[in-house]
Amino acid sequence: LCFPLLPQGNMCYNNLMTHTQTDDSAIKGDALYDSIMQYIEPELMTDQIDTLEEKYAEESLLDREARLEHYQRACEECERILDMMQVGNEAGKRLAKSVLKLESKKKEKKQKRHDVESIEEDLDSFTTTS
Repeated sequence: LCFPLLPQGNMCYNNLMTHTQTDDSAIKGDALYDSIMQYIEPELMTDQIDTLEEKYAEESLLDREARLEHYQRACEECERILDMMQVGNEAGKRLAKSVLKLESKKKEKKQKRHDVESIEEDLDSFTTTS
């Protein structure tokens, strides 16, 4: 799922951008990706990806495989954090929706109470004038 291809593309980054694809600019996507990846594997940050091929040009095949396995684990961790953020965001949306419903019910109750009081006042004034 998440495997960095160097330097043609970074699947971890691409998967993250797919998860977060909105109308927001790509700059915000880069910032989100980098804000997560800086703590996991700074070499996979957007400003570093294009430098990796040159940086590791002389590494052995065995070292490359180990590095790519490490990157794979970093991508999985990044996706795990992103998933937690999405769950938190969804929970926040549900909470906000519940609060709005409660506020709406409170307003409705208050309006009904006001209407009843108004009717009672009208009835009182009608019975006192008769």
